[in-house]
Amino acid sequence: MINILLCGHNRTATWRQVKTGELCRAFCAPVSIYFLDNKSGEVYCNGLLESRVSSDDVNSYFEFSSYSFLLELISSRVTESDAILLCNDTIFDHHISSLWLKVIDYYLARLTAGVILGDARSDAGYSYLSSWVYLFRAGDLSSFLSSLQEAIICAKSVEQNYEVDCADEYAKHLEPFVKQKLMSWLFSDKLLRGWEKSTRTFESMPGHERYRKGISIYIEHELSKQLKAAGFALADFKSEKFLGKVCNVIDRAGSLFRKVCRRLL
Repeated sequence: MINILLCGHNRTATWRQVKTGELCRAFCAPVSIYFLDNKSGEVYCNGLLESRVSSDDVNSYFEFSSYSFLLELISSRVTESDAILLCNDTIFDHHISSLWLKVIDYYLARLTAGVILGDARSDAGYSYLSSWVYLFRAGDLSSFLSSLQEAIICAKSVEQNYEVDCADEYAKHLEPFVKQKLMSWLFSDKLLRGWEKSTRTFESMPGHERYRKGISIYIEHELSKQLKAAGFALADFKSEKFLGKVCNVIDRAGSLFRKVCRRLL
């Protein structure tokens, strides 16, 4: 059994995938789909409304709070041999989902305990998993959840550094080199570099967006650190399957296209 845990605000795209059965048909194993609508706080299981929660609670630290909620929700419903696919709705918005699902299905048969699979990235010699997708055995749920909650606790201790209106004070807890990498990713006038929603200057990005993206990147990196400290091996979807590399190229091309459109329109 594969348990797909989805969260996000794009209910329309996610709902279409659930209603048409595309997610279920992508895998050979039986599938259960849990979807948390971050906007309404509604929780669906296999297309049926199961409960409602406070949207403020599940949005407090963006997808990470939602992931924590969903993992706690299913913790008593899974067996150790089950697989868990944890992802947000950007899988449909910003990624070539039809191909990525084929890559994920390939790795399902090769999934082993103690390994977290994802879209691995490398920055300044440090590798981490991008937060849009994680795949692991249900037997590792408790340890993954503990690592996630610890990463959120760490974020709470530094979040004030992302709420400032001065570039010199922004993310000041980071090492200078790491901060420079972050700043060049978020604020860049170069079309071929940086985040697709990057702005030319620190001041031209709204404060709430600076906070959201800055703290999300921090938790994303901290989660990978916590998982490694817990003894997990982090593995890349692109390491064995050539199709994973193709997906990555298509995703990057799409990101560049959206960035060009934002800059020119």
